[in-house]
Amino acid sequence: MKKINPKSKKKKFFLIAIILIIVWLILALIKDKTSKNKTTDNYNSINDSVKIEEHSNHNKDKDSLILIGKKNLKSFKLIKDEFKNINFYQDKLTPRYSNTNFIYPYIVENDSVYYLRMKFQYESDDWLFINKIYLNVNGKNVWSGEANFDRDNSGGRIWEWADLKIESSFIPALVLLSEAKTVKIRYEGDKYHDDRVLTDKEKKIISNTLNTYLLLNGLNRESIKKSHLENNN
Repeated sequence: MKKINPKSKKKKFFLIAIILIIVWLILALIKDKTSKNKTTDNYNSINDSVKIEEHSNHNKDKDSLILIGKKNLKSFKLIKDEFKNINFYQDKLTPRYSNTNFIYPYIVENDSVYYLRMKFQYESDDWLFINKIYLNVNGKNVWSGEANFDRDNSGGRIWEWADLKIESSFIPALVLLSEAKTVKIRYEGDKYHDDRVLTDKEKKIISNTLNTYLLLNGLNRESIKKSHLENNN
């Protein structure tokens, strides 16, 4: 009968022990990876749910703002163009005629889409032949633009007026106009210019019309101001 070498027996024991340790480490790594994947999947699932809920809440908020805007619109003066199927909405405080110094925005509805236009009116005893407009808020220019003005006269008085579509880049300036303490407008002509300060009535009309327009598009003035500040920082 052969005797087992104690050293050989010891080597086999260590070899088995090493194999068991390696197997245990492999199983532990697999378990850890599975756990991490499960955690990541759960996190992604929760994150997706939050995004869906935020999107849903955003749509609800937007719908609520639009409803408020449509309610506000009922207080405006409505002018219908039945041939073009276009509606024009003006604040009831706006002047009826163009022969007075005044500026005001108004809302246009075309195929359930709302956009803004702005009327600039100048009245005096002599022509300026206006070709450019500047708006200044609290001592700082916030907008300037070229414009084609129509003209008329009667009884020794003249008036010039322009009707401009408001681009999105002009909206932040309107927000500033509606909230400013002092707003000045300059009409620049071929040789001369004329400056004046906007009245409280004009600023009130601008504020009311702007608010209603923003609501109709699911927006509010705070979001406009925030976006304007971010873009200018």
